[in-house]
Amino acid sequence: MCAAILTICGVIALPSCSNNDDAVKPDTSVLDNWQAGKTVTKEIVDAFGGIDKCFATEPIPDGVWACMQGKTYKENPYIGRDDLRHIRALHWDYDNQMHVGEMIVNKQIADRVATILRHLFDAKYPIQRMLLPDVYDADDETQMRDNNSSCFCYRA
Repeated sequence: MCAAILTICGVIALPSCSNNDDAVKPDTSVLDNWQAGKTVTKEIVDAFGGIDKCFATEPIPDGVWACMQGKTYKENPYIGRDDLRHIRALHWDYDNQMHVGEMIVNKQIADRVATILRHLFDAKYPIQRMLLPDVYDADDETQMRDNNSSCFCYRA
């Protein structure tokens, strides 16, 4: 244990502390909470569980669905929550910084879109932003000015 101190012939000897439990681990809260738009490092991604864990499709989380209401989703007879999927992905920006991204897509293409985003990431293809349009109140002009890449936005 690192706290043990040995005194030998009047000299204090500290045992080697090679236990990795004492090492400072990177803060993975950005990925744990999937904070789209935030910059992450390889160390954070590795501590989170690796690159593969950062590319996923899932049913739309309740918090995301709540934010979509009245913006990118309006009640309609054509498409519902079960028809859509939330994609989590990493991407590189134009300054070669790694960012957390997300988008909503039709469930029929979700796995293919996630695979394409992974290939773009592996090729270091730059995507400036990948935020849900709801961040911009679903305003196309504002998104375009900010160079945001997104997908689903229901327009009635």
